[in-house]
Amino acid sequence: MMMLQAQSGESQGAILLTHPLLIIGVPCYNEAGFLERTLQSLASQSYSDFAVLISDNASTDGTGDIARDFCKRDSRFHYHRQPINIGSSRNFNFVADHTNSKYLLWMGAHDLIERSMLERHIALLESRSEVSVSQSAHAWIDTEDRLVERIEDGALDGGGRDDAERYLRSIGRNLNNIAANSVIRRSMLGNCRFTDVVGTDRILLSHLAFRGPFATFPDILYMRRTFADRVERNPYMERLTGRADAAEDWTAFAREYDIAFAALLGDRPDAKRLRRLLQLTLRYYLPVRRGSFLTKMLWTLRRIRQRIVRT
Repeated sequence: MMMLQAQSGESQGAILLTHPLLIIGVPCYNEAGFLERTLQSLASQSYSDFAVLISDNASTDGTGDIARDFCKRDSRFHYHRQPINIGSSRNFNFVADHTNSKYLLWMGAHDLIERSMLERHIALLESRSEVSVSQSAHAWIDTEDRLVERIEDGALDGGGRDDAERYLRSIGRNLNNIAANSVIRRSMLGNCRFTDVVGTDRILLSHLAFRGPFATFPDILYMRRTFADRVERNPYMERLTGRADAAEDWTAFAREYDIAFAALLGDRPDAKRLRRLLQLTLRYYLPVRRGSFLTKMLWTLRRIRQRIVRT
């Protein structure tokens, strides 16, 4: 049975929402146009034993009213409003840090999920204790809930592959970072959290890949909403940090990736070699330190390889 150490509905100050199995965190900001559909998508799941924490990042539209009203109608849902916009990164962390459960799902406040999604992911995680994340294929949907395009990342189930190899492979395979909106085994997440660095979700997912393999359903169970004007209306770094002057810093990203990997590797004898492989992998797959001769060479080789694969 769920335990709530806070009042249902709106809660001021620190809160702790606990559930023995699953908590869904719904960080949101100005989502009045879609939040009702998202919450109804959760409420209609075939698996019904869960709790939801909606964390409103100081919205200026009707988001709060919609969330409060929904919480009154369904006791599994709970609402908290941030006093100021703390950025999506800290808001995502808030729902993780103020909840306690065996599994965690971060859900976008304008997204939808297929009715059996929670049931299937929970059943898989309960039957395979080595799995860190249960994910599925995703799809882009438009503002009218129409399917736009299937989204699929490379599988990271890995079988007998070791932790460091999964970490390095995840950099190239988490192209769309769909596991960030999948059901996560919280014990393997540990204290790893989102930061204000560009690409922070990639670092977090690589951490999870190190801790355990991902399991993947081929079916589309999660629908991510796409907006034609999203970039111009709400730049990525501004949404991430809550600051209009924030800029992408890929050098800082590479540095943070290396620090995270070093912490996971500890004092194992191959740590130095693996960290060198990490830097090479980052230069190959991501725009780290743009302009260097090595980066240009690697990106050229990658483009040639992609062209050969397509043909």
